[in-house]
Amino acid sequence: MGKKRRAKGKDEDMMETKETGASWDFSTNSMNIGEGEGADGEPDEPKGPRHKKPTQRRNIKLRKNKKTEKAIALLDQQSNKIEKNQRKRELKNTLKKMY
Repeated sequence: MGKKRRAKGKDEDMMETKETGASWDFSTNSMNIGEGEGADGEPDEPKGPRHKKPTQRRNIKLRKNKKTEKAIALLDQQSNKIEKNQRKRELKNTLKKMY
């Protein structure tokens, strides 16, 4: 990875990031977040383990739908096979009774 760099200059214990307005306090080794706004002045979006972009959410839904469709198709195939086998058995039984 690399060595961690400290801010150089007048304020050695504080380093401010330009993008978010948040600052890192090296003396306490913690992040001081501003007013909850980003550099553009809009409130920050919640980012956590459940936060996904809309396209990612849509793709996940599509993948799940494909899986369910495949599972339904397999179940249909199996039920069709079972029905065919039952019909064959019934036909054989009726033929046996006739002869």
